[in-house]
Amino acid sequence: MATVTMPQMGFDMQEGTLVRWLKQPGDQVAKGEPIAEIETDKAVIEIEAFESGTVKELLVEEGATVPVGAPIMIIDTGEGDGAADAAGGAPAAQVAEAPAPETPAPPPAAPAPAPAPPAAPAADGTGRVKASPLARRLAAEHGVDLRRVVGTGPGGCIVKVDVPQAA
Repeated sequence: MATVTMPQMGFDMQEGTLVRWLKQPGDQVAKGEPIAEIETDKAVIEIEAFESGTVKELLVEEGATVPVGAPIMIIDTGEGDGAADAAGGAPAAQVAEAPAPETPAPPPAAPAPAPAPPAAPAADGTGRVKASPLARRLAAEHGVDLRRVVGTGPGGCIVKVDVPQAA
């Protein structure tokens, strides 16, 4: 068995949001194959499997914010015995489930006061609105015009939490 953990994609990355699973339990996965998309403060990135095998269990739901190093998936590599797998699987599930409910609660509360001051959306030198890739995708899905959204991210960048508030 191999446990896939939330990778640290940057020096100051503390956590990442699991945007979408690319593999489901029972799917075969090869080493180096994309298994999930995660969102950091700066981008949405595909993470790859470090082991080949069969996806045994997804430990985190899509949309959950996960600390760096926390288990997110178990891959059955065909090695090890059943007793060791059962003992190793339960603690990983408990670790992954505990941070997920606690972490998403604070972010919705913190951005609420920030959008109150009206300001023009931040734009880069080309006139394009500054927004994270996830915010752009959510805006497209919800039909939100990013030019009318006030960003609360670094430098006024529009981030994930700004889009639902504007919808």
